[in-house]
Amino acid sequence: MTEDEEADYIRQGKRVPRALRFSTGPFNSGDGPWEVRGFTSGVNPATGNPTAPAFQRIYKGDGTSEEHNTNSNLEFHQGHGHWHTSIATYELFEVPAPAFPSSPCPLSAALNGVKLTESSVGKKLGFCATDQGLFDWGRFYQARRDRWQDERCREDSDNLDPEAFQTCLLTGCSSPTRPVIGLSVGWGDTYAWARLEQFVEFPEHDGHPKPGCYLLHATFDKSSKFEESNEHDNTSFAYFQVDPSLDPKNSSKIMIIRSGHGVGP
Repeated sequence: MTEDEEADYIRQGKRVPRALRFSTGPFNSGDGPWEVRGFTSGVNPATGNPTAPAFQRIYKGDGTSEEHNTNSNLEFHQGHGHWHTSIATYELFEVPAPAFPSSPCPLSAALNGVKLTESSVGKKLGFCATDQGLFDWGRFYQARRDRWQDERCREDSDNLDPEAFQTCLLTGCSSPTRPVIGLSVGWGDTYAWARLEQFVEFPEHDGHPKPGCYLLHATFDKSSKFEESNEHDNTSFAYFQVDPSLDPKNSSKIMIIRSGHGVGP
């Protein structure tokens, strides 16, 4: 864990656990841009961070748009210097495999996972998603990068000089009063394993990672705050095993059996 992550456990009087770190991130495979806007209007009493009610802008095929209240807030995390929306849920499942480790983890058992204790749910605070890379190179449907951000700034162009307009294009997540977060069609954002809170707590046995078969889920918008053209493609998975015999010198080594989109292999 990072020093900041460890310090958070220590402040709460908790033991610093073993962590399983991983990379993940949202992508937009829908028909229109995913765009969330807000206007600063309050403060989170628990953190002291500014908040803004989050509205999703829905773009229609006829060129019009409308905004829907998501009944949630964006929050400006002052340590990060930008706005976040809480859209990801990380969960770890332990998969019963009576024959393990004499036999490899069976694919057929992957969806029979027993959810671990509440500590196996990730603690990621939120995301400031933006167009970082093309998601699917096999399809030629990607929109121009940051199109949603460009249109938002053009709406204000009458009140912005040329320099301010260019600044607007670069500060969607950082705007102190008018946050906007989004992904263009066909684009995604990657949150690497080393970034803050990209982990779930991992069980131990005799001071080492507990051997066994595991299924990791990363689900975006599990609570269905945002409207989508497909509500059933929000989960990705990694099915893996922890077996000390794989590398006697490294008890933390894991072997990924299969990973991809969906809830399991």
